[in-house]
Amino acid sequence: FRPFVVQVRAVNAIGPSILEPEIVKGYSGEAVPASPPKNFQVERVVNFSTVTFVWEPVPESSVKGFFRGYEIEFWRDILPARKYRIVVPSNVTTKTITTLAANSNYTAVIRTKNRHHGSEPSP
Repeated sequence: FRPFVVQVRAVNAIGPSILEPEIVKGYSGEAVPASPPKNFQVERVVNFSTVTFVWEPVPESSVKGFFRGYEIEFWRDILPARKYRIVVPSNVTTKTITTLAANSNYTAVIRTKNRHHGSEPSP
């Protein structure tokens, strides 16, 4: 994922256009982000249905595209096929989830997201 500056100038039998071409910034294709955020962990258990997660931000150069944020995926351990996803903006490194079932164990992972791809999940 790299930025490019593009200009197009019309040329015909008389010669090039006298108008200055407009400068447009373009980008190469997006790729899969290099890695998930590090140190994804529970910061605080608020009550039986609410938990706050925290993580370290990723370097923008590792996103390999337009940085859309982070995706937290979580599920009850007894229902691993039923997964929930929450997208968090790229400038945020904490998220409180308030919809957990009481007396249940959960697993959660986080991914870095660009417009087209997500990184591998956190360990």
